[in-house]
Amino acid sequence: MTEPKAHPKNFSGPMIPPLLRDDKTNTRRIIAKANSTTTGKWDGLWFDGARIDPGPAITGYPGPFLKVPHPEDDTAHRVFPRIQPGDLIWVKERHLRWRHKPSIGGGLSEEEDNIIYADDPEWEHLLAERAHFKRYNADRANPAGNWEMIPSLYMPRWASRITLLVESVRPERVQEISWADAIAEGVEYTGEREPGFGCWRGHSGLPWRNTPQEAFQDLWESLHGPGAWERNDWVWAYQFSRVKP
Repeated sequence: MTEPKAHPKNFSGPMIPPLLRDDKTNTRRIIAKANSTTTGKWDGLWFDGARIDPGPAITGYPGPFLKVPHPEDDTAHRVFPRIQPGDLIWVKERHLRWRHKPSIGGGLSEEEDNIIYADDPEWEHLLAERAHFKRYNADRANPAGNWEMIPSLYMPRWASRITLLVESVRPERVQEISWADAIAEGVEYTGEREPGFGCWRGHSGLPWRNTPQEAFQDLWESLHGPGAWERNDWVWAYQFSRVKP
């Protein structure tokens, strides 16, 4: 049996807890050359004129996918997601790793005991537990080494603790997100707000809103910058389930 393809994907810190709780089962990523394949050349594709084709494609892909016009050759090219149903996503997240001092070999440790996941609620407690033999400080004063915060981009495969099984992928405009899919993106909900006050938010650092779509809009702009929602990009909408250990 062929092993499923496994793809790395960065997730922001606030999205890690809902992934671990299985509250986040969707993610949307702007369609780009890095996460797509096409039957023609990528440069010059006119995405404002794109349309969804339900499939199947003559290439065998079941669909849905995008058909995107290319003004130079007066034709439309098929654009497919690089990550497809049945593939795996291994999550890259920010973390702390122990860096040995040059005097004892140098470099980042590759031992599982020498990694702390920075978006665990208990990460500071975990760090304190290990402080009797290692410590994390800005002045690098520990003669044995120090804990170093590593951005998600640089997480190696062996250190990833979250694997997702992709169940479906479809193209859509980001503003087309439904109520249910906005909830599946991991936005927070509280039923304890007073009537007339919003009870949805993208994460703890964002304001409360009246609907999950509004909360997701804030989350989207926190990731992609002001105006990203108004731009209404084409995205790949991935639905997945977490692979349990």
